[in-house]
Amino acid sequence: MRLPPRLLSHLRPATLLAATTLLLAGCASSTSPQDARPYTLSGQGKPVVVLQSGLGDDRHSWQSLVPTLAQHYTVFAYDRPGSGAQPLPDGPRDPCTIASELRATLREAGLTPPYLLVGHSLGGLYQYTYASLFPQDVAGFVLVDPTHPRNWAAIQQQLPGTAALLKTLKTVAFSSAERREFDAQGSCLDRPEFARPPGVPGRVLIAGQLRAADPEEYQALRLNLAREWPRLAGIPAVEMIWDSAHYIHRERPDAVIRAIRQLASPGQCDAACGATTQRLDSVSLGDHPPFDILFGQTRRADIEARLGAPRRTQAVPDQAGAEVRAYHRKPDKAHPVISLIPVLGDLVDAVQVVNDLQDWPELVVEYTPTGLVRYAGLRKVQ
Repeated sequence: MRLPPRLLSHLRPATLLAATTLLLAGCASSTSPQDARPYTLSGQGKPVVVLQSGLGDDRHSWQSLVPTLAQHYTVFAYDRPGSGAQPLPDGPRDPCTIASELRATLREAGLTPPYLLVGHSLGGLYQYTYASLFPQDVAGFVLVDPTHPRNWAAIQQQLPGTAALLKTLKTVAFSSAERREFDAQGSCLDRPEFARPPGVPGRVLIAGQLRAADPEEYQALRLNLAREWPRLAGIPAVEMIWDSAHYIHRERPDAVIRAIRQLASPGQCDAACGATTQRLDSVSLGDHPPFDILFGQTRRADIEARLGAPRRTQAVPDQAGAEVRAYHRKPDKAHPVISLIPVLGDLVDAVQVVNDLQDWPELVVEYTPTGLVRYAGLRKVQ
């Protein structure tokens, strides 16, 4: 559900907060009686793929991926306490507690290791925590635009205005479970187990889609934090998914499925599993004539000779000299509350207030340090 941005631009902060609350109530997940069990099992085989959602979401966030994954593996989609139909227990809601609860639930379900942990947003932080505390259980992990361990602390230190807005939103728009998880997101992560990477294979997918509504200072902070994931997770580099926003598993489920299968079935993944396109044909943007882009061949100068200067440019985390540029005709900024991903991405994405009711075409291109196209994609920016 979305608010028209022209309406948003005229809302006072108090009105905006009230609208946010109403929209969140209208978009709440419905839970049927058969969902009383805290998980759903599908498929068979090893490893067990364990899906954990972000703040405010339940297991249904993964429903588009489950049928494909269940063809190859046992898939465990989980509602942690306080989400879905599950009651919120007393006691701490820090990442270590939630990881231990998940481990106990897997045992109660009769599922033995190894587990391949998959988590989105705050659920990604919880799966990273599980892998750090219990690496002997874990075959690997895929973190989908995960919340960084220092996310909230960094926002409070570097973006006090944004932090104040989030505190207000938390008070009026969050459920009790969401408030407790949000407040405890950085707790327990100073334990010795987090002083080193988990020591198991991992992938970290970072949303790369930039929207004019996203505060530039938050985008910069988010990408700076993303640069720390290779050290934290013990991986060579993060993987930027340039044509997806925060909900990568909904917008680019193929990228998430591919990452899971490449970890779960190394050496057995068929050609389609890891296949990536090598060209983008008939690119049409505004009034410019269509043209083709060949990955590894088309140069930045060729594209900008056709389209002019980009509207956005940013460095690629962990790839010195590489950058991504976005070319579009979208108007510039709207109200900064629209998208604070992944801090409020799980909630605000459901409410996503956009700049215009129209879809605006945007070409996003990742360039190598020498100016060749590494990846290009067209997307609609709303």
